[in-house]
Amino acid sequence: MHRWQCTVAWVLSLICLALSASTVLIARHNQKVERVLQNQRALIERGILGPQGQQVGNNVLQDLAATAQRNTEVRDLLARHGFQVTPAATNAAAPAAGTSAAPAATGDAP
Repeated sequence: MHRWQCTVAWVLSLICLALSASTVLIARHNQKVERVLQNQRALIERGILGPQGQQVGNNVLQDLAATAQRNTEVRDLLARHGFQVTPAATNAAAPAAGTSAAPAATGDAP
């Protein structure tokens, strides 16, 4: 074996060693990130947010339903995700102060 062939073999082996080491380090980092994500998912599934999170979701949905009364794009968006918004009845009587006439939004998110 010539000297240049030996040098090329050494360089290639060092490159392979470096790539192997970087693969191991990246895999360890990915495992740590996966553990963090699993913990976060478990917190959400256990309902740490609980009623507060449900209330926020309900409020957002009611606001979207109210916006859908005036905006067909929002209405179409809600319909694509399984929510049916019924148009508000147009009557002369306005709701009393302090009450909200929230449009009906039914259905479950996919």
